[in-house]
Amino acid sequence: MPRQNQRLWTVFFLVKSANDNILDLIRMVNEIRAIQMSSDVAVVFCLNVIKEFVPAVEKGDPELTNVKYGDTYTTRFYFLKQRNQICDGISSDLEFLSGSDDFRLTDPDKVSEYFRNQVLEFKAKKYMLITWDHANAFETFSDGPGFKKRLTIVKQSGVDTLTMDELAAAIGWAFRGKKIDVLIMCNCYMQSIETSYALRNHVKFVIAPERKIFFSGYNYPYIFELINKKPNIGPRKISKAVVDSFELKEYPDGIDYDRNNTDLFANNLRFINILFQIVGQIALHLSRENLLNREKIKNAREASLVSVADHLIDFTNFITVLNEANMFSDAPYIPQLYFTIIKELKIREFVGRDVKNQHNGLSTFFPSVWFANSSRRDFKQFFKTSFWNHSNWSEFVHRYIYPEGRGD
Repeated sequence: MPRQNQRLWTVFFLVKSANDNILDLIRMVNEIRAIQMSSDVAVVFCLNVIKEFVPAVEKGDPELTNVKYGDTYTTRFYFLKQRNQICDGISSDLEFLSGSDDFRLTDPDKVSEYFRNQVLEFKAKKYMLITWDHANAFETFSDGPGFKKRLTIVKQSGVDTLTMDELAAAIGWAFRGKKIDVLIMCNCYMQSIETSYALRNHVKFVIAPERKIFFSGYNYPYIFELINKKPNIGPRKISKAVVDSFELKEYPDGIDYDRNNTDLFANNLRFINILFQIVGQIALHLSRENLLNREKIKNAREASLVSVADHLIDFTNFITVLNEANMFSDAPYIPQLYFTIIKELKIREFVGRDVKNQHNGLSTFFPSVWFANSSRRDFKQFFKTSFWNHSNWSEFVHRYIYPEGRGD
């Protein structure tokens, strides 16, 4: 396996592709293969794909997906090896490292093995991780074909997933205290308090949608050209550039529906612990106000929904509505602290012109009373993320759902 003196950047991918997005995967890989990489940059792939689609990915030929295929997945590991000559606009090949039919992206031990055995062979000063799959706010990489929606947030309905707490653990085991500099998520609904809190000790900057992103994805040519031309660029600047360049992305069909319906935010996780403390103060304050002002809380929740199905609210909009309803009249410093820290945490944003409702770059899980009561058997599942285990937010939501103490 190739080694060299320490590179400036290693960019590594965690990708799961099904039959509904295999063409998008091939297009993304081809866009990256077209970039002439310098010796300062290494690119490593972990691709979990349907077996019959492997030749199409390796050769970059979408026509090879026109085959009869089953539902058996395989995982292949590659690095980009530069060609001696550019041919048909392609500068590099997918050089095979290893493969496994048993590798599961839902297993944090296996994911950590990939980081240790493949990624860290390409040692660098800075690291960028790009994840790519369907997602459900706190988890991604389902273990079956496609992605199945669940009523609760983790490990339910017989469908295994990789939670963000598990991803954080996998990073920690492999990198042993070194933080990944930039995490770019091509996964819907991932810019949440729960995700940021889980990753805070293992990632510096997270770029992700609060709501949706499409598999046409980010402006990969711009991102990789920038890293190659300016390999000394820092994680903060590249995080801003990832978001800024999204508006410049060119679509092969000339239709920019995907751009107009995407929201992206770059957040600095350095400020998550402070935000956690402020959210705790907010939760305690709202718990005291719960019986007297339940209608105001309900209205603020409904006005802030990012996803009705996933019961996600935009937290900044939620606090804004409550503040305008004088819910913090006896403690005005609480929303002031929140808005101050959000300005530090959110370093860039892009909101497509057709995105509805107000998105500000950080959501959280806030189920409706009806939903929680209809799923009481599984209600404790809502509290399995580290954020919910450690914060007062779970206590507030529980009191909101059960104001008379039911459901304990």
